[in-house]
Amino acid sequence: MKNFDLETIDNSEYNFVIYSTSFETPFACIDEITEQLKQNDNRNFKVLFDLLLSIGNTSERFVEANFNGEILEKSTFKFVSLDKKNNLRIKSRDYYSNHLFLLENSVLNSAQIKLLSKGICI
Repeated sequence: MKNFDLETIDNSEYNFVIYSTSFETPFACIDEITEQLKQNDNRNFKVLFDLLLSIGNTSERFVEANFNGEILEKSTFKFVSLDKKNNLRIKSRDYYSNHLFLLENSVLNSAQIKLLSKGICI
């Protein structure tokens, strides 16, 4: 099983969200992520990483980066804060609520898993 899932989104700021799918960070698969991005779109754009399952619901959960058509530019990686009512955070809740089996192999505690299973944003 991969450590990530890449999803195309319709958003003015980001073209893709990369979800963590286990307690292992998706950054360990950065080459594979880059290849998938190149196959999907070879333009310049931003991507958003949701590291919920690997880092938890912390201030370091969301990371953005620029993709220049060839690579994710290391100098552009930065943490971003998303309000619980933000559409991207709601999209993330929906993703994890539809993939509850992923939560079993994560750093989340039982209370956080229960909230997500009930469709509540964390």
